[in-house]
Amino acid sequence: MNDAGKPVYSLSVYHVDRASLRQEEIVHRVRPGSRFDRVEDFEPVGRTSSVPPPDARPGGIALNPRTRKILGHLPPRAQELLQAPFLDGQRLLRQDFYYLGYEGGGDLEVFCMVFAGPQDVTAVEGTRTIPAGHTESSAHWDLTAYQAGVTKRRGA
Repeated sequence: MNDAGKPVYSLSVYHVDRASLRQEEIVHRVRPGSRFDRVEDFEPVGRTSSVPPPDARPGGIALNPRTRKILGHLPPRAQELLQAPFLDGQRLLRQDFYYLGYEGGGDLEVFCMVFAGPQDVTAVEGTRTIPAGHTESSAHWDLTAYQAGVTKRRGA
């Protein structure tokens, strides 16, 4: 609460079915100058991704422009795993990301992105490094992707 007695933060909690939790390691390495050394090759799945998931709906899911931009920098497999539960029409209730580092071309010591809907939560977490001779679009990513079914929600 602030000095005026108004809430400053809200907390959303998604309880998940632990038995449904799946995770996948994503180690992404691109050679400088290769076919994937362009950010536009990493557009979010459902639009123009080079690695569309099976049965992807045209148009993909509704993402705000900032989330779409950040998602577009992730490796195709990370994009696919984050969006997969929401491509069949499940409404996206939350789309959040956080990083520690420099978005515009530097390493990201911490990176995480979360998508949550009424039935599923997906997330990726990890790091991005840009070795000498590489660009932001040929960065090396070390990520873990998670997906789980939601059993209960509390908060906003």
